[in-house]
Order: sequence, then C-alpha cells, then structure tokens
Amino acid sequence: YGALAIGMLREHVVTHNCPPAEMLETLNARLQGGRLEARFIAMLFAVYEAPTRKLTIANAGCPYPLLLRDGQVREMQLEGIPLGLFPSTKYEEQTFDLLPGDVVVIASDGIVESDNAQDEEFGALRLAEVLKASAPGAAARAISMNILAATDAHSGPGWAPHDDRTLLLLRVTEEASADYSRLPIIY
Repeated sequence: YGALAIGMLREHVVTHNCPPAEMLETLNARLQGGRLEARFIAMLFAVYEAPTRKLTIANAGCPYPLLLRDGQVREMQLEGIPLGLFPSTKYEEQTFDLLPGDVVVIASDGIVESDNAQDEEFGALRLAEVLKASAPGAAARAISMNILAATDAHSGPGWAPHDDRTLLLLRVTEEASADYSRLPIIY
C-alpha cells in the first residue's frame, strides 16, 4: 500500500505543482479508487520555500511536527485524517514563517510511540526534551542521532522497535536557496 502511494505521489508531483492540502486530497481520492479495504496511510506533506523561509504543511494523521526555536520547543499543531479511510476527505494546511536557526522535526509515530518493557511510550514530551538539549547550531544529523539514541535508551537493551522510526529535520539557514545535492534520493 505504501509503495502504491509513493508511486502515485511521484507521478503527481512531476505533472502538478500543487499545495500540500491538494496533494493529500488527490492521494486520498486515488487510494480510495484502489479499493483496498481496511488500509490507510499516515502522511505529512510539506513544501519549504527557502527564499521566504515559509513552510506549508498538510497533515494526514501524523504526529505534530515540532519547532525548536531559541532553545524552546513547540508543536506545529495541524490535524488530519489518514489517507485511504474516507472518500472526499478535505485537508487543511498551515504556513509557518521560520527564522534562521530554527529546526523543524517531523517524526513518525514510531518515534513517539517507541515503548519499553513497562509499555511506556517515549512520547512527544521526551522528544521535546531531547530537542531542547541540542546544542545551538547542532547539525541535523547529530540531532537525529540523539533522538534515535534516546528512543533506544528509553526502550532498553534488546527491545526491538514495533514500528518504523522515521525522522525528517529541517534546519533553517541564512541562505536564500536550498542545496538539494545533499538530500537522500528515495526510489
């Protein structure tokens, strides 16, 4: 199901430059056409405009992204229903004005729901604490590694994750253009 959605997404972004909410609505409609019962996908779609430092987000059932600014963390609250559940679902989007030095963390539910032997979830509060402890100017890779290490420590030795642990970090710089050459290519 995920592969189907990725294929649809790739095909659509090549031919249509549309806002995040429209993208999620299109994907939802196409997944509904596939008629795969009891399947859904949690997804967040965002567009970052480096020259204006604006991040536009639409959410389809993912945990809220977190914004680290000046040592403080806040949730970028935006609700949404996972893709594939209901036909004609409408999605909202919000645009956030970012500042140089800001870090946006998009974490899958596998991060916040990482549990331990006592069935305690890692949770958004622990994730926020890891972010607050990040050194000013820390590289995105270092922050990511700290988050993964914290979830591993929370779960304890020998405790395997029950879900994927996916992170996407955006560090806002003074530069007015983006260097996409350092991004991973996902096929």
